[in-house]
Amino acid sequence: MEGILLTVKVPQVETSNEPNEPTLGNEFEIHSFTPNVLLENSNFVITGKNLLLLSPKTLWGEVGDKYVSFISTTDQEIKGQVKVCPSPMIEVQIVSPSNRKEKRLLPCLGSFYYSFRSYFLETNQAISNFEPRALNPSLQGLVNLGEIVFGIEPQLPSGIFFDSNTGIVTGIPTTSSNQMFQSFQVTASLKSNPELKIHSEFKLIVLTSEEKNNRTCREITATSTCNGPSPHVCSNSSKCFMSKLACISDIECGL
Repeated sequence: MEGILLTVKVPQVETSNEPNEPTLGNEFEIHSFTPNVLLENSNFVITGKNLLLLSPKTLWGEVGDKYVSFISTTDQEIKGQVKVCPSPMIEVQIVSPSNRKEKRLLPCLGSFYYSFRSYFLETNQAISNFEPRALNPSLQGLVNLGEIVFGIEPQLPSGIFFDSNTGIVTGIPTTSSNQMFQSFQVTASLKSNPELKIHSEFKLIVLTSEEKNNRTCREITATSTCNGPSPHVCSNSSKCFMSKLACISDIECGL
């Protein structure tokens, strides 16, 4: 994948003896870029020379401000934050004081996702396994760094199980969630460095067969109080919806 080259030429300018002025040359230098793996919504540090010449746009082009923000900048150090990874790998050109140049590829990891964001489950019915999308570039990027382990919070409802090796959810739910969606946060972390982790989230609701039936949207004949191209109702709500989409999008209806 095409990376991002962190070096540009700037016009020759005269040096200044003022203590607060940078010592300018033909180009800035990047001596180090840490950490070695970048995460969305995390900080990084650049050290080098002539760094007051830099801006996110200098490094990332016109959309640089979308990806990165600088928290503080001096002539020798920049502290910044990655807001969004522009690609799974970022190319950094390290320029040493001896003028040696080395291109370094740094993984940049964001969130990973499950097949669906929300799951409707029925008590005493085996669920179709749901699992992280295998082709997610951030999850694959983490796997490329070493063995990973998954974690979840809070604990899943009774009868539902989470595999910490794969992140797959299986089981047969045994209790209703009382018509309420529950949110779960999943992390995937590197076993050799547990602080290096990425995140995902999904919601689920567990219904009894009666609760499921009461949430089912049904088409009705248009009336003076329920007019529309495709009016629908569900037993859980006293509302009349103009369409099936409006019905299934309601918090009390839809599956």
